[in-house]
Amino acid sequence: MTYVSSRGLDVLYTFGRTPLWASSNPTAHTGYGPGQCAPPINISDWDNFVTAVVNRAAGRIKYWELWNEPQDRTQYCGSIPQMVTMAQHAYNIIKAANPDFQVVTPATLYDNGAGPKWLDTYLADGGADYTDIVSFHGYLIAPAENHTQVNQDYRAITSKYNLQSKPLWNTESDWGDTKGAANQAAYLVKYYLMQWREGLGRFYWYAYDNTGYGTLYSNRALTQAGVAYQHVSNWMVGATQDQPCAEDSASTWTCGFTRPGGYQALAVWNSTKSASYTPASQYKSYQDISGASHSISGPLTIGNAPVLLETGPAPCGG
Repeated sequence: MTYVSSRGLDVLYTFGRTPLWASSNPTAHTGYGPGQCAPPINISDWDNFVTAVVNRAAGRIKYWELWNEPQDRTQYCGSIPQMVTMAQHAYNIIKAANPDFQVVTPATLYDNGAGPKWLDTYLADGGADYTDIVSFHGYLIAPAENHTQVNQDYRAITSKYNLQSKPLWNTESDWGDTKGAANQAAYLVKYYLMQWREGLGRFYWYAYDNTGYGTLYSNRALTQAGVAYQHVSNWMVGATQDQPCAEDSASTWTCGFTRPGGYQALAVWNSTKSASYTPASQYKSYQDISGASHSISGPLTIGNAPVLLETGPAPCGG
């Protein structure tokens, strides 16, 4: 069975927002409406809802994320044991529908360490038994290169509960408070390269056409960041990062890729300043994040936006 939508997209469904009539705390304040942060007063209502959604999807959805940012009391105002109970019920219903379906943990926001702390308690209270994939939201007001600490903190929690073999996904993030279209496009490319370095199974950008966060499409056209997204995808998909992203003493970052057939590439940038960089002799041309290709005839001036040095054209399909 192929778990994709009619447009060929792999869908992640996120549960959340209890309706007022079912809420165990109908007066609780949320950003959406009264009571929506609370668990249902009757677990049977949750069971009925999960069953209805899974059946309605009719096999088109494989991945089921259990809640949005539960460390935030306006998003989830129940207890962690209550969430574990909801996870147990959802897990059993989802797996009964198809054992191949994957249950994803509630996605905590890092939130100065509050997210890993919440996840730690959730897994300790039994949530680990109902986990196929561990997820988090990677928003952070920091340079793209600094997000590795977030990933490492979540990996420490998964290791604590012997879940290190489970995939770790960043299911929502953007460029934080980065200003300016060119800087936002550069941030996106660096963020994806760094998440790749950390071995995340998936990273979901937020959001394609949301005008408030991480906008990639507006006024019927791709934004500058949307174009950069398209090109960093081409850089990465089908390639192997055989030289993990690393920073040298001059604050220049490099990430090396290979593809079958002898193709080599090196992403290079410096977020702190314009700097001279002399490519190794095997690199004949480079791409910028707008997709333009340039020949290499000597040292390059690099800066905030990564460029991709290449030994030759990427193989077909790369």
